[in-house]
Amino acid sequence: MSNEEFKEFDENEAVDFINNALAAEGRQQYDGDDLLLIIDAMYDYFEENDSFDSDVDLEDDVDNMVAYVVKVISKDADNKVAKDDVKTIVVAEMEYEDSLND
Repeated sequence: MSNEEFKEFDENEAVDFINNALAAEGRQQYDGDDLLLIIDAMYDYFEENDSFDSDVDLEDDVDNMVAYVVKVISKDADNKVAKDDVKTIVVAEMEYEDSLND
């Protein structure tokens, strides 16, 4: 597959994808700012753990990533994401990214 065939990451599509995953599980949906804070925290986790440059299977590391994201969002008093929803959001974001390669 050439680079032209890869779909580019779109924040609005990612937010919609995540909210659809939450709705499918009967959970509340969140506004884009709250979800983008989580996506940013995920990327920070990737950077801190050299996940961008290695062959680490991130799906095996979901629980550590979720713990990291919960710690980050706990520091943001304005964030309204329930800690119980973080794993669903993290997994949905990873599924969105996987869908870009299809």
